Amino acid sequence: MSTMDKNTIDFSSFGSYYIRISPDGAANPSFEMPAADFLRGEAVMDAIIAGGSAVRPTGHELAASFIGGNLFGLCALRLLFLAQYNAVLDLSLDKMTFQIEHFGTYNLFGFKLGDDYSFTGVPEDAERGDYVQAILEHDLKSVVAPMLNALASAASMKPGIIWIQYGSMLATLMNMVEAKETQSEVLQRFKHDCSVLLERMDTSIFGSNRNPFAHTPRYIDNPYQPGGKMMIRSGCCMYYCREDGDMCYNCPKLTAPERDARRAKIAAASNSA
Repeated sequence: MSTMDKNTIDFSSFGSYYIRISPDGAANPSFEMPAADFLRGEAVMDAIIAGGSAVRPTGHELAASFIGGNLFGLCALRLLFLAQYNAVLDLSLDKMTFQIEHFGTYNLFGFKLGDDYSFTGVPEDAERGDYVQAILEHDLKSVVAPMLNALASAASMKPGIIWIQYGSMLATLMNMVEAKETQSEVLQRFKHDCSVLLERMDTSIFGSNRNPFAHTPRYIDNPYQPGGKMMIRSGCCMYYCREDGDMCYNCPKLTAPERDARRAKIAAASNSA
């Protein structure tokens, strides 16, 4: 069992993985509400409206997709906390506040943990696979899925449109951890726990017969970084659902000719800059 205390937890390290979840929360939140309020229809719509305020959305799908996609951060934090501290952070809905921070042309989403946040060490005598499976399935059933389903319902969209985005998100996180992590024990735990998420989840959680985290990445040339590669997303983020909106260059919905045209447009803009 872990004997660490809160002074040993460095939440800033999770920020390098684009996770905005910490006891400090956002510096200047433009909107916030108790995470448990995602279970209330009116409050969810307030969050969706606030979440789309910076991008001129044509409907509610874009903000619901953005907020729903950012719920992946809870899954990522769970995996990283387990790997780095061999401990389980309490991510109960009633222990968190959902926050939006406005940055002019875009918003960022995250959660503030309550001052009384807590964690428990993984028992030394536990079979890690079974233990982690139970923790992850509890997260998905009791935390992520209720919020995601509420967002999808409020925006009149299928939950699967959000869930499917998690495949490339997890693949990206795995690539980042592999590149950054220097402690073999941490990396070993992370890979093990990711395999549990990929192979042992009850797929009824997702309202499907497949696990959306299971994804085989495909890569294309990165027009923003010549010589680099970019992962095609596992699902569309709905960014085109805004005034004068276009699909992202790495959107899976783009056809090859459409992507070629987009690449040429990006290159032309870069050359004229």
